[in-house]
Amino acid sequence: MATLNDLVVTGEDYISLNAASTPPIPVGTALELQNKGVQGIRIQESSTKPDATSTAGFVITDLTESNSTPRILEGSLEIWVKCVKEDSSSTLAIGTF
Repeated sequence: MATLNDLVVTGEDYISLNAASTPPIPVGTALELQNKGVQGIRIQESSTKPDATSTAGFVITDLTESNSTPRILEGSLEIWVKCVKEDSSSTLAIGTF
């Protein structure tokens, strides 16, 4: 697995994990994510940006929970992320496999 730079995710609006990563990650790349923070991160797979108030998708919990490290399969749509708590942020570690 290649580890990429961490991404700080805020609760203001959804951001494209693919575009915001350093370096940018092509859509459809297989990924492994880990929430290194204490706030949950909502994740959605979509070809278009979700509305800022959308609660669809999954929540990646913090490291104390079993679902803190999900995998995104090869061939996925664009991945959008947002911190669950609006006035907070969390850090997402990103790796490719």
